[in-house]
Amino acid sequence: MAMKQEANTPIVLTIGAVSGLLILVIYFGVEAWFRQEEKIELDAQWDMSPNTWLMDMRQTQKSHLGGIDEAMKKVVQTGGKLPSTQPAAPSARAE
Repeated sequence: MAMKQEANTPIVLTIGAVSGLLILVIYFGVEAWFRQEEKIELDAQWDMSPNTWLMDMRQTQKSHLGGIDEAMKKVVQTGGKLPSTQPAAPSARAE
């Protein structure tokens, strides 16, 4: 009995397609894992080195807000009337 030495084309194509899909899944999985680990590392670095420029700017803004609080208190004390910068009109005109 003689054995045939022919390639089984459907099996070879199926194995090739499955292997290609498996390689893609592994590639995208490793890429996603790398990006997640990179994000964790960057977050840790940001937490260890605070943004001093931003902290200084926020402190300045908070100090400016103190002046607004004082102005609001004065408006409440005067009943909502702001001081006038215009000279007062005479009550009776002299003609």
